[in-house]
Amino acid sequence: MKFAGENKPFRVTVQFSKEITDEVLARQWHPEQDVKQLKDGRVEISFDAKGDIEIKRWVMAFGRYARVKTPKWLKDDIADEVKAMLD
Repeated sequence: MKFAGENKPFRVTVQFSKEITDEVLARQWHPEQDVKQLKDGRVEISFDAKGDIEIKRWVMAFGRYARVKTPKWLKDDIADEVKAMLD
């Protein structure tokens, strides 16, 4: 794992549950973020990032209300972290 600036940029896409749509939309999370409001009330945010540690912590702060769409390795890292927390 590396902090921002140590990695090549990667595209992050996260979907947020409709329960926190207002909270997610009330803030700009990245200067070049793409935001999609989905028909079922969820929100999807995508942007290019460099810091895998920061992104992992950001997503995990939303708990069950956030789902990583891409990249797959981030989704896997978070799943591993949750499993380790339960052990």
